[in-house]
Amino acid sequence: MRHLTYVFLAGLMTLVLACGVSTEDIDATVEARIASIPTPTPLIVIVEEEKEVVKEVKVVVTATPIP
Repeated sequence: MRHLTYVFLAGLMTLVLACGVSTEDIDATVEARIASIPTPTPLIVIVEEEKEVVKEVKVVVTATPIP
């Protein structure tokens, strides 16, 4: 029974040490959480305008008089 008490106390001390000591880097955890927050993507609107292209064609007719 005495050995069972020692095993129980050793297990309890191990549990306290495991839960009490953090080996995790807190700054890295905060940076990872900030990096995982999605940022809104900007709304891109593309407006297509159709312009009518008018080409002016000048026809110059020169007539030579017949003698």
